[in-house]
Amino acid sequence: MVADKVRRELPFYDDLVSATNRFYDYFKAENRSMINVFSLNNLETFMDTGNMYFPEEVCHPFTPAERLMLTKLVRQDIATDTRKTYAFDEKKIVLNSAVEFVNEATLVHLILHYQKADQQIFKTIKLKEAKIVAAFDDFFGSLPGSSYVLPKEDTLAAIDQLILRYEGQA
Repeated sequence: MVADKVRRELPFYDDLVSATNRFYDYFKAENRSMINVFSLNNLETFMDTGNMYFPEEVCHPFTPAERLMLTKLVRQDIATDTRKTYAFDEKKIVLNSAVEFVNEATLVHLILHYQKADQQIFKTIKLKEAKIVAAFDDFFGSLPGSSYVLPKEDTLAAIDQLILRYEGQA
């Protein structure tokens, strides 16, 4: 699906698709053991725009039907406990941009996506200090069951509301 979304006319099309596929292949392979935390506000923005971080100059937006299908897959994973996936309680943790943390055992990638003026900015930081990596492990490991994430039932109810709102658009 990634290759279909990236604009083929980009001079770095092959490199971008290759790098993105490598990342998502790693993500799929490790995802059952990863803790995934997301923002319901960012999910709603995705449902509104069809964009996942990249501006329309780089990627075609997901269609309403694709957005709905992907959101239903996330909902199913949460409902069936297929993946450890939680929504932040945004009254306690506020993400004003898209942030990704990818823990690769001995390092943590901190990936920031944010809008500045009319540009989409991407920054990545590799944290390799063992104590910092351990602190991230400890923090994310403590999230399930904590007050920083919504209870499963609340998360499912919020996703169900989004699905109902957008089903007519697909």
